[in-house]
Amino acid sequence: MIKAVIFDCGRVFLHDPDNDIIFADWAESCNLDYSLVERVGNELLPSYQTGTLDDTSFWREFQSRTKLAELPPEYQQFWTQIYLPLTRIDYEVLSLVQELHQLGIKTPVLSNTIPPHVRVNRNRNLIVKNVKI
Repeated sequence: MIKAVIFDCGRVFLHDPDNDIIFADWAESCNLDYSLVERVGNELLPSYQTGTLDDTSFWREFQSRTKLAELPPEYQQFWTQIYLPLTRIDYEVLSLVQELHQLGIKTPVLSNTIPPHVRVNRNRNLIVKNVKI
């Protein structure tokens, strides 16, 4: 008997843009080489996803590692200005999660997402409980 079905949020019921699109936007906005932005972004992302870096620390580290004199005024929207319009919610999978839950099957939805995406998804009413492990 199935007692639980665990779902991942990203690329399962939330189809979001690849980081390369987001990093390209940052490179253009900061007038930096894409490969530098991609390397630094990917180096910092695991710590940001696990909560080792908060928003302020992430951007401070990004600025330091890219040797950027100053972040553009809109830098706080860098993670969401592409993510928000390009993320597609898969309502069929979301319905499946709800159906299984109503049948008494535990249906945790896990994610290693970052704080700005959590805020966007909370505003969309997609996040019921935010639990750090």
